[in-house]
Amino acid sequence: MKKGFSLIELLVVVAIIGVLAAVGVVAYNGFIESAKQATVKANHKNVVSFFKLKSYQCDGEGRVTFETTNNSGQNLEDINQNVQL
Repeated sequence: MKKGFSLIELLVVVAIIGVLAAVGVVAYNGFIESAKQATVKANHKNVVSFFKLKSYQCDGEGRVTFETTNNSGQNLEDINQNVQL
């Protein structure tokens, strides 16, 4: 009886592992891209929600003013940022 594997058997196993690895890498890259797109969509949704929430503070020229407060919660009315939309 022979002990061990023939060269052909080893090459077949290596080829199968290579094909499985190639399929796995392609699927992994697809998952990563989907996750990035989901993150961008969630961030966009948050920004849109923020501006919708603050839209009532819009003046007549298309600028949104944001009131800032100091650490004790007092309004600092002399420090307003105007953001041009």
